[in-house]
Amino acid sequence: MKKSLTFLLIVSLAAGCATDDTTERQDAKPDNGVATTLTLIADGQTKSSLAADGLTVNWDTGDAIGVFAGATANAQFTSTNLNGATADFSGTAETGSTYYAYFPYASGAASMSGTTLSLANAIKSEQTMIDGNIDPAALTTVGRGATQEFGMSMLGGALKFTATATGSKTIKKITVTSGDETTVLAGAGTVAMTYDERPTLTMTCSTKSV
Repeated sequence: MKKSLTFLLIVSLAAGCATDDTTERQDAKPDNGVATTLTLIADGQTKSSLAADGLTVNWDTGDAIGVFAGATANAQFTSTNLNGATADFSGTAETGSTYYAYFPYASGAASMSGTTLSLANAIKSEQTMIDGNIDPAALTTVGRGATQEFGMSMLGGALKFTATATGSKTIKKITVTSGDETTVLAGAGTVAMTYDERPTLTMTCSTKSV
């Protein structure tokens, strides 16, 4: 008997690596932080799981984002009110500044220098394969807003493929490797959060396999 499974794998679209020598602002919670709710809107290519139509993506219960705002650095905000592609996230942050956010939250693995966001695991090199869906922890997204409501955009791209196992065999692991010397698929990266329409990921440390 043959069993076919369809997977979605998130990979970097960047070529090569760059050196990240910025002075980083890491996890910090200032005394003037206040309870804040951010409303984040998926742009059709972002977090967190595919709906039944296989096209729409929705936020999930328990999703957490990292937020930078003024002296607030990498504060954890957790989803509190879900409505498909729109969700409220609650946490504590300095107000009166531009909010910079990324998903999924990772303590000690994200920092900012000016308006440049650095992510130690921008694209995961190991992803959990889910039949017909994506690994929620692999869908890295970023967003910014001068108000408490703004959109989030995905970094990288989705690679869709079908794998077939015959007889009693079980698919335990799949490795995807780039076919040239310059294309990288996963690793650390930076994002200039001054982007216009869509963010661009620059890989700073990478692997050619996922």
